[in-house]
Amino acid sequence: MAWGIPSHFGYDPTCLVFRGNFDVSCWTVDFQPKIRIFSTLGQPAWMAAYLAVLIPVALGFALIFKKERKDKSLLSFLFVGLSSAFFLAFLWTRTRSGVIGLGIALLFFFGSILFIQREKISKKFIGKQYIIVVTILLFAAIGFFAQVPLSPFDKISYQNFKSQIQKEAPKALTPEETPHSGPLGGTDSGKIRLIVWRGALDIWRKNPIFGTGVETYAYAYYKNRPPEHNLTSEWNFLYNKAHNEYLNYLATTGAFGFISYLLIIGIFLGLYFYILLNKKIGNIEKLFNKLGVQVNKDSVKNARDPLVISTVAGFITILVTNFFGFSVVIMNIYLFLIPVFVFIMLSILPSRTLGFSGKSGTDVGMFQWSGIVVLFLTSGYLLYFLFKFWIADTAYALGSNYSKAGEYQLAYPLLHQAVATKAEPVFRDEMAYNDTALAVTLLSSPGEQNATESANLAQQLVGSAVAISDQLVLEHPNNIVFWKSRTRIFYTLAQVNPSYYPLALEAMKKTYELGGNEASISYNLGVLYGQNNELEKAVEILEKTVKLKPDYRDAHYALGLFYNELSLGADRTTVEKPEFRKKAMDQMQYILDNISKDDPEAKDSIQAWK
Repeated sequence: MAWGIPSHFGYDPTCLVFRGNFDVSCWTVDFQPKIRIFSTLGQPAWMAAYLAVLIPVALGFALIFKKERKDKSLLSFLFVGLSSAFFLAFLWTRTRSGVIGLGIALLFFFGSILFIQREKISKKFIGKQYIIVVTILLFAAIGFFAQVPLSPFDKISYQNFKSQIQKEAPKALTPEETPHSGPLGGTDSGKIRLIVWRGALDIWRKNPIFGTGVETYAYAYYKNRPPEHNLTSEWNFLYNKAHNEYLNYLATTGAFGFISYLLIIGIFLGLYFYILLNKKIGNIEKLFNKLGVQVNKDSVKNARDPLVISTVAGFITILVTNFFGFSVVIMNIYLFLIPVFVFIMLSILPSRTLGFSGKSGTDVGMFQWSGIVVLFLTSGYLLYFLFKFWIADTAYALGSNYSKAGEYQLAYPLLHQAVATKAEPVFRDEMAYNDTALAVTLLSSPGEQNATESANLAQQLVGSAVAISDQLVLEHPNNIVFWKSRTRIFYTLAQVNPSYYPLALEAMKKTYELGGNEASISYNLGVLYGQNNELEKAVEILEKTVKLKPDYRDAHYALGLFYNELSLGADRTTVEKPEFRKKAMDQMQYILDNISKDDPEAKDSIQAWK
């Protein structure tokens, strides 16, 4: 929170740490903290989900300190202030799913408090519950000035009232300022989610029992991607999650994993609500004895404690935000540990330290020391392993950035260092392409004196790159990313040696088999067919491509070029099939009429063909 709030005003500590500038200049157009803050969590929705858990818990602490002693009332107000600061940061994430989750949680929290005290409700009682009243007023004021990111609240915001007083229309957000649109005024995130969810359901229908495997959604979605995804602003994004935790479990672990996941949630909430709503300890003991668990009167009493209720409310926010997104590490930790915390507070689980005990029950004996030493050594090894991974990942990240910037020589030692330290498949994949690009650079401009040496070095680099690619697709035959990289490797080599075009085409065919519903994959396959002189096949694939994505300018342009090639005779100048020439001109005209009216290449092609 403290890290994220300054970024809303244009002062991001992250930029200060990494670049020495206390501003937001270190972020790209896709990450704009002045519009949606994300702090150290990396994404606004994740920060919103995190804060949505903490806000009810902070309120729970405020109520228990107020309840215990008058001299702790200051602590109570401190927690009210903390929850208010959380709420402000939460609103500045501009996340609708978080607002829905927190709204349900707060209704449960305040509703439960009132339900428990329903027999005491009176003007005098309400007066004593000043913490709740102050909290509601503070949250309402913060929501009014910071604006709740849900359309029903737009009319009761400070911005709207200011516009009404000044008799002006409310300031319209530019595409760059719209929280749920892309940088060019892209597709609403809700519409994209519905498409991705359909893909997840299609994956499950084909793998109903055990799913496609844990963490395989990115590969499975390519095969089951709805064609409508190509019509969104995120048409060429890699979706490694279903943006719905429940559908993600359903697709990747099938009915088995999905039902297991729901059982964990259902059993916890079922047991808690049974205790909360049942005052008779006898009924509760009867149920829990069947489960082999002992309960007592403290369980009933503690179930109504504000801190316990607030912790359960935090758990409920996770269930809601997981429906509209996917959990990260901290949210999964909360999901599985909150039930443990609640059961400990209910005295269902013992609140004691688990471990070895000595003869006296407190002394540490030889056996215990042996366990401590083993644990220490194991922890040391794991930390060393993690440190090596961090070193490798740092080298890979820098090398990858150099490679993407075309600085292949600078990337070479870093990527090789990363692979030597930790031979991760992703590291090897990036290294293989960088070696290929470096080899092509050497072959393109070898230098007069070192031509032979450059050629030999280039040959070694090519051999190593191809061997790595062979190994990767053998080990991971359904990983579309590695097949894409293999296509890039052979296509890059084909720029200096056209004999690699057929190999690039074969790799692209496999990529198309794994994800043919993505328009860019279909387009690249069509282009490679054309470059291998299979013009009829190129036209067939590109016709499918423009149906998948009618606004795909490059696909229409390539289709026009290949139509024109088909129209020519053996001398490559005489038009023997005018129907194809007409189709070629129609494609260029389509670009001018529907995509870019001033496209110079389309205009030049039409002029030349006329």
